[in-house]
Formats: sequence, structure tokens, C-alpha cells
Amino acid sequence: GIVAIGLTFVILSGGIDLSVGAVVGCVGIAAATLITKAELHPSAVILLLLAGGTLLGTLHGVAIQKFGLPPFLVTLAGLFLCRGIGLWISSESIQIAHPFVRSLRDLRIPLGDGVHLPFQACLFLLVLFAAMYVAKFTRFGRTVYAIGGNEASANLMGLSVPLTKVGVYALSGFCAALGGLVYSAYTSAGNAI
Repeated sequence: GIVAIGLTFVILSGGIDLSVGAVVGCVGIAAATLITKAELHPSAVILLLLAGGTLLGTLHGVAIQKFGLPPFLVTLAGLFLCRGIGLWISSESIQIAHPFVRSLRDLRIPLGDGVHLPFQACLFLLVLFAAMYVAKFTRFGRTVYAIGGNEASANLMGLSVPLTKVGVYALSGFCAALGGLVYSAYTSAGNAI
């Protein structure tokens, strides 16, 4: 769901991002490796991998906007890059046994009558409401809709089309990385596939 939210902004702008699934796998296996084998604290790993996903998305956006390359080909190259890096790190699943990750996995908000809302669902709802707010009430969101409707018209209206297109892909990379982290915390494992 979190990955789909980032991808929604890309689709609204008239683009496509094929790399999100590979980013999820690459981030998951990288998180498991950095936490388990390199013994880094999960909070540092989270920040590092979110920054990496955002950087990859930004590079996609720059290649698409500045050089006029087709989004299909740019993000397909990103897919192959992330899939290759993930499988290079490890082709096998790696378990994460860190107490911080276990506490995130087991964190639940009681709703009453024995019903609990898991942390992953809370994070999804938080990202969903933030995305709804951004899409409806911010200049960025309105520009995304304008670009998706007619990019030439958005340019003529004086909207910041180049910056918004790069921002959309950066947001998609961030959401894909966040989705990979949530998935690896939920399963307590990283898997490149």
C-alpha cells in the first residue's frame, strides 16, 4: 500500500515507475544485511536506506526530465540495477533478530474488544492521509494533476514542471524504500526477490 501511494503520484503526472518492486527487495535485503552482518542499529539503517531510495528516485526524475529519456526505459534500468544489487548482496533470505525490529513488528494499538491495529497499518494510514493532503491542498499536488492533464499547458501556466517531475519520482523512490523497510520489519527478514 505504501509503495502504491508513491506510485500514484507518478501515474497522476503521466509517468510510470517500474523499479518499485525491485527497490522493495533491494532495501529489504540491504536492511537485513546491515542490521545482522554489519551490526548497525536499525534506526541508522532506516535513515540510510530511505535516503538511498529517495536518491534513486531523484536520479530517475533527473534522467527523465533533463535528458528527455522515456520513463519506461529509465525505470526499467533502475529495476535491473536494484534487482542486481539485491541479488549481489544475497540470493538467500536473511533473518533479522534485532530487538528493535521485533518490537516494531509486535507494536499494536488497541482499539477495544480485543481488536488491535498493527504498526504497519498505522504507518500506512499515516502515509495515506499525508498523501491525500499533499495531493489536494498543496501546490505540488495541484501541479502533479496539471502535468498529468497536459504538460504543455502546465508549462504555459508557469508551473514548475521540471522540479515537480523530479519530485514525483523522488517521492516514489522514498515510498518504495519505506515499503521495503516495513515489509522486512513485518517478516523479520530480508529477501531480494
